[in-house]
Amino acid sequence: MTLIGNTQLVLVEGESKRSSEELCGRNDGNVKVIFPKTNLPVQPEKTQMACITPGDYVLVKITSANSQSLRGHALNHSTLND
Repeated sequence: MTLIGNTQLVLVEGESKRSSEELCGRNDGNVKVIFPKTNLPVQPEKTQMACITPGDYVLVKITSANSQSLRGHALNHSTLND
């Protein structure tokens, strides 16, 4: 899939169904994106950290894909305006 290596804006929905250590959300193409639960910088290049909660937008770097979902790691919080 061509999305591997790309950064996607993801709307966080909540915990992954398979692991409480992971979160899931959807990108703008409505594809499910799964990534580890972690605290993230509020903005790029900033040191202030915040936990990820449902309803947040985060940037996720995609590392793998299958027919149903994408997997990656979150980089930082974001907004639709960024």
